[in-house]
Amino acid sequence: MSFPLPSQRFPVLLLPVLWLFCASPGLAELRTVVVLPFANHSKNASLHWMGESFPGLLEDRLKWPNLNVLGRDERLLAFDRIGIPYSSRLSQASLIKIGQELDADFLVMGAFRSDGTEIAASASILDLRKNLLKARLEERAPLDRFQTACGRLAWKILTQLDSTFPLSLNSFLEKFPAIPNIALENYVRGLIEPDRAKQIRFFRQADKEQPNYSKAILQLGRFYHQEKDYATSTLWLQRLLRLEGELPEASFLIGLNSLYLKSYDKAASEFERLSQVVPASEVYTNLAIASSLKGSRDAATAAFEKAIAVDSLEADYDFNLAYHRWKSGDFAGAVKILAQGVERNDSDAEAQYILSMCYRALGRAEEAASALALAQELSPRIAGWEAKKQMPDLFRIQTAFDASSFRQLQLHLRDARESKGAALARKEQDHDEFKPVQEMLAAKRLGEAEAWLSQAIQREPTSARAHGLMAQVLEARGDRERAISELRASLWLKEDTATRLRLSRLYLALHRHREAEMEARKILELEPGSQAARDILEKTAKP
Repeated sequence: MSFPLPSQRFPVLLLPVLWLFCASPGLAELRTVVVLPFANHSKNASLHWMGESFPGLLEDRLKWPNLNVLGRDERLLAFDRIGIPYSSRLSQASLIKIGQELDADFLVMGAFRSDGTEIAASASILDLRKNLLKARLEERAPLDRFQTACGRLAWKILTQLDSTFPLSLNSFLEKFPAIPNIALENYVRGLIEPDRAKQIRFFRQADKEQPNYSKAILQLGRFYHQEKDYATSTLWLQRLLRLEGELPEASFLIGLNSLYLKSYDKAASEFERLSQVVPASEVYTNLAIASSLKGSRDAATAAFEKAIAVDSLEADYDFNLAYHRWKSGDFAGAVKILAQGVERNDSDAEAQYILSMCYRALGRAEEAASALALAQELSPRIAGWEAKKQMPDLFRIQTAFDASSFRQLQLHLRDARESKGAALARKEQDHDEFKPVQEMLAAKRLGEAEAWLSQAIQREPTSARAHGLMAQVLEARGDRERAISELRASLWLKEDTATRLRLSRLYLALHRHREAEMEARKILELEPGSQAARDILEKTAKP
């Protein structure tokens, strides 16, 4: 089946800094996947919530290297932008519009039906790059095990997108243990519920049914932030960070909460830490605002300039730097920025007002009067500020968290670091990160080590080191088949001759000589002098 595609697609969600990394040579291709809500083809309307559960479950399971899986917020925004009701029933033209708006490479569409005891689900991938609808994938399961059916669909999708996907079905499913269906149902009902009071009850109930349910906790942190209960929002989000470690959106919201609560030291600390993970213009701007408000003039200036360097087209960043310079007494520096800004947009009342005060401070009375008159004409509030000799803080805080852009930026930064030969730094980081599991292995606490690594892989399925250590644990427990699957996953993520040698030896121990020989020959292609690989070839040659 073929769809007519527009000749050009425009990226709409990427931060400008991404283009710096996209243009770098040698980076792996990043493909964007959008999972649409599944259509409910059963007669049971009470299962409507499951249509939205499939995209969420698939989103978690499809996050693998070079796949950027967009979330629900991004899907909703795209539907809203092009004026299409959020639905699972879309025409071909609507599918193309959604794909174009999200700059997607693949759209995953699906449907399910249930007789009350069993569920049958299907999914199809529309390849927007090749104008091709791939073969439909199907799964069946008892209704109370629909999460397993979804996991099987995810594995089939990954293997259809990449025939070299290394994990066996069972190894893949083990990485995504099911949560109580009642918890998932409450969470999804909270997402689709329009009534705010009912929403919070659903999310709280989800967290009750599945203690430490991270997704529900994030929604509660968002909810209280939107309701301007910043202290309560921070409590939920800090709990989330304790559970998940680094989570950019949670850190971003905590920083905003601290700004609004006038805890400028905490805000600056949060945004400073986040900028080391996601060096985005929004983060730098808010860091600069917090630094300025707490009196760190030079640090604020540096952060404002970084924000502008990342995104030179955003007028708010120029205004913030000019406002900071005015507050710091650098009137000439502020005028230089503001004059250029009002030349591009002379209807910015606040910029005209700050410009008038800078002119006044510099003794340029005529220009000050002209700018003030225009500011008052543009906004009646300014006359009140002048009369009272008092005005509100005018910093333009960046409140929008673009999850897709932040996530893609992190992926590109990771690739850029690797392409520039940062292997040693990553090795040291991995050593520190996995120190607890190394201690468990040394003490032969294998069950504890496996549980620890399972959680680590759920958080970051693209960690070659985590898969390699999991293979070590499984081999020590005598589970060689699963160990092989983990070693293959580690190699799929990152080539390493030591890991390939372990895999070859495991094949040899299982008398799978042909596979052991293949791996040994690959090692010799990379390291022609490897005696260990030659020893394996010698053993596989013996009758």
